[in-house]
Amino acid sequence: MRVLSLNAGKPKEYHFGGSTIRSSMRREPVHASLRVFFDRVDGDEFSVPGFHGIREAVVYAFSAATFSDLSRLYTQPVGVGNVGENLTLDEIRESDVMIGDEFEVGGVRLRVTGPRYPCNRLNFCFARANAMEIFAGYRRPGVYFEVVAEGDVNLGDELRLVKSAGGTLSVLGLFDNLTALKDVVAGKRSHTDVKPIADAMVSNPLVPEYIRARFQKFV
Repeated sequence: MRVLSLNAGKPKEYHFGGSTIRSSMRREPVHASLRVFFDRVDGDEFSVPGFHGIREAVVYAFSAATFSDLSRLYTQPVGVGNVGENLTLDEIRESDVMIGDEFEVGGVRLRVTGPRYPCNRLNFCFARANAMEIFAGYRRPGVYFEVVAEGDVNLGDELRLVKSAGGTLSVLGLFDNLTALKDVVAGKRSHTDVKPIADAMVSNPLVPEYIRARFQKFV
């Protein structure tokens, strides 16, 4: 898992379907080094910092190996920084990355907190009414990290596992569980059907509190 690009972004206006939003989802490549702090990545700004700029989701990593598939699904080029990642890696498999595990990249230590779950900002950034739906269905959401130790990341640095939390819940597993909650809201699954999932997530101390809160109402 090697860093191919380092990216940061500031809010821009996007117009689609007669509406306008401000979002920093699209990030641009920066120079060969990126400074990472406990509460932010140098150069990142958020239009809604209380939601997108939280400590549990400071660094977002995404796999460049998905770009060709996403380009085909979106019928437009998808590349570095287009889905909002700070670290574009040659590959990262969400099914193999476990919640709570710690990684080092350059001089930074990171802890896995969960997947990125798509919102309608994708629809604006790709000017497609179903961009969010396509992203969710593809099931390659990327990985969010909180920062355990500040430092610099450089192009070519390797993301290396340095501490296992001993858990068995993968980033993809948590993503699929979040999809189950969404299906209840959409009327595709019953509340009873997802209760065992919610019970497991609420009782799992490796799952960040802000995510556990989403499952609490289904317990």
